[in-house]
Amino acid sequence: MTTAADVTDRHRDTDPASANASRRSGPAWLLRSLWLLCALAATLVTGLCAQAITSWYGVLGPIGTALIGSVLACLTIGLGAAASRLLALPPGRARQIATAVIATGTLPWLLPTTLRMPTAATGLPLTAVWTANAAIPLLLTTAVLPARRTRQAAAIAAAATLLAWLPLRHLVMTSAVNHAIHRLGNPSPTLLRQVDWPAMTPSTFHYTNGRITLEYMSDGPTPDATDAVLTIAPAATSSPCDLPLPLSLGIQPTHCRPAGPSLWSRADCALVLQTDNVLIELAESGPACPPEEQNSLQTVIRSQQPVNESQLLDLTD
Repeated sequence: MTTAADVTDRHRDTDPASANASRRSGPAWLLRSLWLLCALAATLVTGLCAQAITSWYGVLGPIGTALIGSVLACLTIGLGAAASRLLALPPGRARQIATAVIATGTLPWLLPTTLRMPTAATGLPLTAVWTANAAIPLLLTTAVLPARRTRQAAAIAAAATLLAWLPLRHLVMTSAVNHAIHRLGNPSPTLLRQVDWPAMTPSTFHYTNGRITLEYMSDGPTPDATDAVLTIAPAATSSPCDLPLPLSLGIQPTHCRPAGPSLWSRADCALVLQTDNVLIELAESGPACPPEEQNSLQTVIRSQQPVNESQLLDLTD
């Protein structure tokens, strides 16, 4: 006797449409998992490219930045092809999704420093930075999957990530700053300062004998040579005339005389400023300083200010 179940089974076996649907539904989760893995890899590469642009633009220059941009363009094309093949999306829709994933993967690294996660973090804070920066694009890739509950969960998680962004950034930044100060030798935060000197590039902080030193280099023919040194010391442990000049510049103190309000001259190219209970010495290399150079040096040393959190991480990297 032929039952209704037998007829249904024979119909499923002989109907091409049912067979194709069965073949498509069989590996559906595998294809979606492959799509998520492709999106994860694309997001990580996007983060590396964006970080290279923000951190090393001065080294890369326009040509290097253009090359990284071409890598992102190729990444978008490849991810669009993956979305079209693995998720059976129309080519136009697949390209839109791929563009959105790459764009949202780049954006967190290009935010202003007041909103951006600190890229100079290490250890667990660095893991939190990458997780936060990759969360939105990865949730976007999940939102294109067919299950309605999956899309809703992705939208809720994306909203929660945005709401937690600033508190998480504060926690990561605090941890990274504390680690940087500890690695430096736990100097007083009042010693961590820099000057505004457009013609010079600061290197990194050094803390020895209770004093902070920061070397400055120009972009001249010998860019790695030290052209100036900023020294910050507690005013309670030294006087303006006792602060030693940096040996690396080969400058010898020739005098110690007032050069303005809270300002002393130690040599032709060396000034000491007393402010906020600290002594700030700025010495520039050179055989002699003409009057215009001395005036410029006074402007530079009076531009001193405490470093903010982002600057501190850059100067202790």
